[in-house]
Amino acid sequence: MNFSFVDPWHLYLPREGGHVVGFAGSGGKTSLMGACARQLQGEGVPVLLTCTTRSEPVPGVRPCLWPEERGMPAGGLPLYLHAGVDEAGKWRGLPPEQVDQLGDIFADHVILVETDGSAKRPLKFYREWEPVWPDRTSLAVVVMGVGAVGMRAAEVVHRFDAAALPGLADLHPEKPWLWDHLLALLRIRGRGAPLPHRLPEPPAGAGMSAADRHLLVIMARGDSRRMGRPKGMCRQAGDERPLVVRVRDLYHERGWRAVLIVRREDEQAYRRILQEERILQEGRIRLLVCPRGGDTARTLRHALLWQREHAPQVTHLWAHPVDLPSVQPDTLDQLLNALDRRPAVALRPVHDGIPGHPVILSAAALEPLLRADPGEKTMRGFWRDSGLPPMTLLPVTDPGIVQDCDHPAALEAAPFQKEDPS
Repeated sequence: MNFSFVDPWHLYLPREGGHVVGFAGSGGKTSLMGACARQLQGEGVPVLLTCTTRSEPVPGVRPCLWPEERGMPAGGLPLYLHAGVDEAGKWRGLPPEQVDQLGDIFADHVILVETDGSAKRPLKFYREWEPVWPDRTSLAVVVMGVGAVGMRAAEVVHRFDAAALPGLADLHPEKPWLWDHLLALLRIRGRGAPLPHRLPEPPAGAGMSAADRHLLVIMARGDSRRMGRPKGMCRQAGDERPLVVRVRDLYHERGWRAVLIVRREDEQAYRRILQEERILQEGRIRLLVCPRGGDTARTLRHALLWQREHAPQVTHLWAHPVDLPSVQPDTLDQLLNALDRRPAVALRPVHDGIPGHPVILSAAALEPLLRADPGEKTMRGFWRDSGLPPMTLLPVTDPGIVQDCDHPAALEAAPFQKEDPS
């Protein structure tokens, strides 16, 4: 199962020996523990793994029956300490008291321990005595299966019992699991047994794909009326789709959610277009009304307010003007690959020295926009006053990133098409 943290996960891992890091929650914990072990080993930090519950055999480790084989040599793959193999072929966990002792026996190691099981379900409701936290736990990582959103609750929750958990009283086993349910579970952690003492608990989201992490923001709030109508309503020669539909279609196959930011006076016109194209009915795009005035900063603030409430898993916003329909799919791939290779606060494509769109912005970096309406402040002014680092520029060969349909003559030119190499 895939996983990713709401915040950069490696920042939370202790590097000093003797720490015990506990993992609880949904399926994917074992894979996550393996990734943490590799991260620590790559930094030269000794690490070992264990569990206080049962575990499937784990690849990429050296299993060690504890304490009978406590003399196993150091080096190579990390040790996984267990208490034997049960009739189902699973590794038995160590009592939490023994895990506490490991911090003294392996004083230079960071100890990673799985504290519960979830039958490979994305979500779990706990019994009173679960998870089984060692007293020495110094960091608790709670894993939630965000991939469960939209699925039938009975299929994704291990030990379904909504009545026992506040905030989930409306949840029926046949109803879909929603983001609101996930947030409620995250706030109460869905657990019975409390931690032995107050600890930091970084949340992790299991089963989150790239589509979950990116939000398209179609910016259609401009005042220009040179076209005689809102620019997103216009059509360019050679393509019968309105510009707003072309921009949306560019991202649609990627499965991303989108918000379309418009002015109040344009709302009904855009809503009619989206309904005629059966786009609103699909539920992947939301039409948001933003007051007049202000710059891109105000538009993005409006998108960010919606994102924090309805799509908190999103890590990046893609700001795309509604009048820029000719960006090529390959360019989006280049931007995604560049972001994966070298994460940036902001990434912007450049063609022949001219900056273009879409601009990819870290949702975390835009946090200051939530604290106050930027008013008439420009995006450049917001960026400067917030002390954010310069945008990372990525040269591309796609002229579509700068070819906006900003005047009537642009609608007469055929849309840019990438040449077929064959």
